[in-house]
Amino acid sequence: MISKHHKLSLLLGVASFAFLLAWLVPTANATPGPGVAVKPNYPATQIDKGGSFFFKTKPGEPQTITIDLANLANYSQTLTIEPTTAYTSKEGSITYKPGKVPYDKTLKYKMRDLITEKKQKVTIPADRTKTVSFTVNPPKKDYKGVILGALYVKTENRNDNVNANNININNKMALVMPVMIKSQDKKVNPKLTVPSIKPDKSGSQTIINTKLANERPTTIKGLEIKDRIYRKGNPKKTLSKNQLYQLSMAPNSNFQTQNDFGKNALLPGTYHLSLRAHDQNGNHWKIEKDFTVSIKDSVIYNNNNWWWIALLIALLLIILLLLYLIYRQKKKQKELLKDQAK
Repeated sequence: MISKHHKLSLLLGVASFAFLLAWLVPTANATPGPGVAVKPNYPATQIDKGGSFFFKTKPGEPQTITIDLANLANYSQTLTIEPTTAYTSKEGSITYKPGKVPYDKTLKYKMRDLITEKKQKVTIPADRTKTVSFTVNPPKKDYKGVILGALYVKTENRNDNVNANNININNKMALVMPVMIKSQDKKVNPKLTVPSIKPDKSGSQTIINTKLANERPTTIKGLEIKDRIYRKGNPKKTLSKNQLYQLSMAPNSNFQTQNDFGKNALLPGTYHLSLRAHDQNGNHWKIEKDFTVSIKDSVIYNNNNWWWIALLIALLLIILLLLYLIYRQKKKQKELLKDQAK
């Protein structure tokens, strides 16, 4: 049985862990479910005892980390623990959910690849605890900044768990225990860039997708973004603007923001994105970038501006007709010159 002292220790650990998730390393929220508590057992190299793993490594020297899993429910539970790599969700927050993730090209080390045990499954009896260990294998050379990931703890469904009305209750839940490592004390400042800007559609609405990337091995927290889009050469007429608050980004990751183009026609030509951003640590970014909308993009992505589409098609037909007439004229001239040479 779990002693009252041990239960209190675990609950305090979970409380500290929740505080850390909100302020130090933003992450996905745990879903409601059965009683499960997760507590880290800090290694000797731990830097900050704030509720998650954050420790210093030596090149190529493995470190073992352990977590205590407590089953606070009145029935046996099976848990799956899987190491993951941190990334930035489409909502603009640091997350650790496993699955196929389009990692940024600047990401050099993935936490999942550095942990020996890829997945562990344990069954814990009611009101008991179990300790699970993982081996972290740091890069063989010193690395800049931090490498961020997590131990993703997920419970299995209990199909036999029914309420008084014989309705199955879904008791599946997930918790994350962040794992962050570094080998140097030198501070690394984040670098925010815009790798690409492309038109798209959301339902029937024309949008502009702007990919934002954090190209450095460090987190961005408290990120605020303001941007506007206008046709190049006409900065006084704003076609779309956007404002986002309280975002966070994982090291070497990216996500997309969307600008609603509203009722404005997406005409072919060159446009300009003017973006301003800053984070809670005083970093500021000013990004100015042109992007081009082709005739094809305009036809595909316009928001029901059918008269513009009809005009574009008409212009395209006129261009094709002119090219055909020029071709015919040149062909006749060649035939005439050939006849004169005989």
